[in-house]
Amino acid sequence: MKIGITNAKFFAFHGYFEQERVFGNHFILNVHVEVTDQSFQSENLGTTVDYGDLYTICKNQMQMTRQLLESVAFSILDDIKTKWPEAIHAKVRIDKVGPELGGPLDTSFIEVEY
Repeated sequence: MKIGITNAKFFAFHGYFEQERVFGNHFILNVHVEVTDQSFQSENLGTTVDYGDLYTICKNQMQMTRQLLESVAFSILDDIKTKWPEAIHAKVRIDKVGPELGGPLDTSFIEVEY
């Protein structure tokens, strides 16, 4: 069973270069967590992954300025592992909207999983 959030939009100040950390940028997050069907046992939110909590984890990590998006993504994974140790797989993708790389493109991205 997979539970997740898609296309969560954030404005944050991540980036290796100082101007990225000063002016900020738009980011899009997609996160999903996989648990066994046995992890969900009843109509009790406490027995499954709460996507409200998942969004809060992402929001909190996006608010902490980092030089590399990889650091943000791995911190989100660490928080997921801590909050839901029963999770058997998780994937985090962070897209940076409109990066200035010398030509037209929509996004660049980092994707990590365990």
